[in-house]
Amino acid sequence: MRTALVFAAFLVSATAQTVPFVQFAPAAAATTEGPTSTALPFGSALARRVLFAYDGGAVDFQHAMRITAVELRPEGGPLGSAVNGSYNFTLTCSTGRNAAAALDPVFANNHGADRTTVFSSAWNVPAPVVGQSPNPFGLRIPFSPPFEWDPRSGPLLLDFACQASTPAFGSWDALNTGVGGISALGAAAASATVSSTVAPVLRVTAQAQCAPASLATVEGPSSVNGGYLWCCSLLLRRQDLYEPSVLGFTQRQMITGLAWRMDNGAAFSGGRLDARIVLSTSSRTAATMSNWFADNEGTDHTVVFDGWIDLPPSPANPDVGSFDVFLPLQRAFDYDPARGSLVVDIRKRAQPPFPLSTAYDGIASIPGARTLFDGSYNAVSGFPGFPVAVLALRTVAIPTAPAALATAVNTLPSATSLPLNVTQGRALNVISAAEAGILQPIFIRHLRLRPEPGTTFFGPATWTCRIDLSHAATTPATLSATFDLNHGSNRTRVFDGQFSVPFTTRATTDPEFPIEVKLQRPFRWDPVASPYLAIDFATTALQGSGVAVATTAGMTIDDGRVTANTAAATSGFVSNIAFAVQLGGTDQNGIATNYGSGCAGINGFPRSTPLGLPTLPNRDLRIGVRNAAGNAPTLLTFGFAAAATPIAGAPGCEVLHGLELGTYGFVVSDASGSAALALPLPGSPALDGVQLRSQWFVLDASANPLGISVSDGTMLVGRFF
Repeated sequence: MRTALVFAAFLVSATAQTVPFVQFAPAAAATTEGPTSTALPFGSALARRVLFAYDGGAVDFQHAMRITAVELRPEGGPLGSAVNGSYNFTLTCSTGRNAAAALDPVFANNHGADRTTVFSSAWNVPAPVVGQSPNPFGLRIPFSPPFEWDPRSGPLLLDFACQASTPAFGSWDALNTGVGGISALGAAAASATVSSTVAPVLRVTAQAQCAPASLATVEGPSSVNGGYLWCCSLLLRRQDLYEPSVLGFTQRQMITGLAWRMDNGAAFSGGRLDARIVLSTSSRTAATMSNWFADNEGTDHTVVFDGWIDLPPSPANPDVGSFDVFLPLQRAFDYDPARGSLVVDIRKRAQPPFPLSTAYDGIASIPGARTLFDGSYNAVSGFPGFPVAVLALRTVAIPTAPAALATAVNTLPSATSLPLNVTQGRALNVISAAEAGILQPIFIRHLRLRPEPGTTFFGPATWTCRIDLSHAATTPATLSATFDLNHGSNRTRVFDGQFSVPFTTRATTDPEFPIEVKLQRPFRWDPVASPYLAIDFATTALQGSGVAVATTAGMTIDDGRVTANTAAATSGFVSNIAFAVQLGGTDQNGIATNYGSGCAGINGFPRSTPLGLPTLPNRDLRIGVRNAAGNAPTLLTFGFAAAATPIAGAPGCEVLHGLELGTYGFVVSDASGSAALALPLPGSPALDGVQLRSQWFVLDASANPLGISVSDGTMLVGRFF
C-alpha cells in the first residue's frame, strides 16, 4: 500500500516541492555548545534595536542560498528559566557593507542595497527546552519573503527592531568568532550605543528541491543500505540518475549543496569520510542508462566536491522533510532540466573505522530514476537494481528573460553590436519579470548573454564597462530616449571594471549563454515592486574581438531598449527589442587579455588562446595556441612583468614578458597547428589579483633564420569569489 501511494503521487503530479536545508553558524554548533552567550535580541523586556553580522566563514558556506528561517537556542546548562514568551519585532536582512568585526555605529550605514524586511509581527514562543548542553533550538523565525544571501558578497546582517516583550528565556547561546553586533535602546534608534563581538548561534534554514520531487514530504517506500552510500569502511562508486520528470522543476538552477536523509527519521551517527562527487547533465534516461559509468556522464561533468567530509551526528527526527547528511559543494553546478538528466557520481575513497548510519531513505524502483553501484572506488562499470537515494538539492534559480529563449535560439535576424561588439557604446534594456517567469524577489549576481545565431567561435576578449541596474521607471511601451529617465530611484552601480571571455567554439544553434559577468554588487529585483528591470550597459573599451549578441527581434516580447554609440551618451535611439539575458551564473571575473603581437610562421601569426578563465579555483583551465606550425614542438612560457624584448635571429619576434618563471611545458601541436597545456588553479585567496603573463614559442624552420615563431601574449588575473 505504501509503495502504491508513492507511485500514485507521481501519476498525479511532479510539481516541485521545496524542502528545508539546515546550516549551522558555526558549523560545529550542530553538536557543540557555543563559547559564550548573549541576552540579545530577546532576553530583555525593553524595546531596543539590535543588529548582528555574520561573516561567510562563521556560517561555513561559500555559495548563495535562499534563507527561509533562522532559529536560536537557549544557553546550555541549568541557567535561566523557561517560560512562554511574546515578542513584537521587525527583522530586516541584507548583505553587509562592512566586515562583521568593523560595523558602523549608524545602523543604516551597514546595510547593503538588498535590504529586505523578512519578518514583522507579534510572535508567541512556547517555553524553550533548557537544561541541556547544547539545548535544542527553541525560537524559530520564519522569513516572508525569503532572503537570498551570498557570503562572498559580504556578511549576513540581521537587524532586529524589538518592541517591549515578555522574554521566554534570559540568555541565548552565542559565538564570538566571525561575528559582530551593535545595539541601542528603542526600536527606532538610528545609532548604536553599544558594540559587541558576540552574536547568537544560528540554525539557518535554506530552500532546496527534492529528487524525486514527490518524496519531499513523503517517506520513501524503500531504503538504501549504508554500505551502498555513506557507511562503514567500504569503498564504492555510485551513480544516481534523475530524469527531469522526477525533479519537478523546469527552470535552470545553480546547485550549491546536496543532502540525504535517514530512513524513517532514524538518528544519524555522524562520521568522517573522503569522497569525490561529480555532477553532470546526461542525455541518458533511466531506461537507457549504461552499466559503464563513463557512458552516463555528460560533457559538462564537474567535480563539485573532492576531499574529506565531516558529518556531525543528529538525533532521530520524525520530520520527513529533514535531511541529515548535508554537503555544501566546493563548486556550484549549473543544471538545466531541458538539457537532460541529472547524474550524481559518488566515489568514496576512505573512511575512519567508526561507522556512519546504515540506512538512508530511498525508493527501490521508480520510472525516471536509476542507480549503478560497485564496491570499488576506481570501478569503470557497475550493477543496476539498487534503490535510488532520496536527494535534496540546494539551488538558486537562474531565470532567462525572456523564458521562451531559455533553451531555444531565436532564428530570426536577431543580433546587436551593442554592447559587446563595439569599443564604445551604451545600451539600456528594459525586461519583463512576467516574460522571465519571475514571481518572487531574486538577487541578481551575474548576467549572461548569448552570441548571435550562426556564431561558431568567439574570443578571447576583454571588455571595460560599467553596468547599472534599477527597477525601471518606465515600461517598454513608454521608454524615453533619455537614458536616465528610464531608471528607478534604486539605481545601483553593480559593476565597474573588466571581464573576459575565453576562446570558445560552439554550434550555430547552441542555446547556452557563455558570455558571463559576475556583478560586484548584488541587486534585488522585486517583481511586485516593479514588473520591469532596467539593465544599463556602457562599454568604454574592448581588447580582442568583440561579439554580437542575440536579441528578441521579431518576437512578440514585452521588452525594449535605448542605444547610443558612445558610453557617455545621455540620449539615444529607442527600439522594441532587448538582448536575451540570463540572470545568474557561477563564475568570477577572472581576466584573460591578449596583448602585443607575435611573429608569423608557416600558418601565419600564432594566437595565444586561453581556454577558460583564471577563476579560483579552476581545475579545467588550459592555455592554448592556434595557427602554429602543424605537428611542431611548442613551448609555453610564463613571467610577471610586461616586456617587448627582440629575439636575435628572428626579425619581428619579441619576448612579451620577463620570463621570470621560464618554460612551463612542452607539447607537439596537431596537424592544424593547435595545442594546449593544462594550468589547473587552486582555490587560494592568495592568488586573488595576481597577474601572470604567458607566451608560446613554436619551432618553425620556415619562419626565420632562428627557426621559431612566437604568439601574442596573454595576461591572466586570478579572481577569488
